[in-house]
Amino acid sequence: MSSRTIRTSEYYREGSGWRDTQGRFVASSYVYGNAAPDLFGEEEEERERLARREARRRERERRAREELRHEEALQRRRELRHAQARVRFSVAITMLMMTVLTAAIIGYVRLLSSVTVSSRKISTLETQIEKQKTLNDQRLEEIDASINMDEIRSIAINELGMKYADEDQIKTYSSQADDYVHQVAEVGN
Repeated sequence: MSSRTIRTSEYYREGSGWRDTQGRFVASSYVYGNAAPDLFGEEEEERERLARREARRRERERRAREELRHEEALQRRRELRHAQARVRFSVAITMLMMTVLTAAIIGYVRLLSSVTVSSRKISTLETQIEKQKTLNDQRLEEIDASINMDEIRSIAINELGMKYADEDQIKTYSSQADDYVHQVAEVGN
């Protein structure tokens, strides 16, 4: 028996029977009935089955890729929302800090302005005090210059009958402390 091999895409003939690509026996060469089996039709069916299986596999892969893209898009959207929320939060914090800083600067400028105004008022009042002291000193000198002590003594002795105290009328007290003495009653009798 000679062994010849005929190959088709998935089946081959070896000797007296058909085998598939893995070497499994498919059909014998003996044919029952009046027609030979259509091995090439089975081959066509097998190709279609494999093609459908491949199409289903590709469809699953396509769906898996779409699902993956969808999940990635959702993840990117979530990340974008989180990033936007972080940006909004940092903008809000920055605006709050700027508002507080602006209020502090305005308060500082107002305080500085009031200090300047108060300083000017103090300077004006000090100038007025100096002028008043100068006027008071001038008036005191005028009053001291206008008083004639000899005339007062003359009026007191001649017109009012006053005289100087005698030695026995003068009483001297010594003080232990450097305080002042407040007399509440007459001393001496």
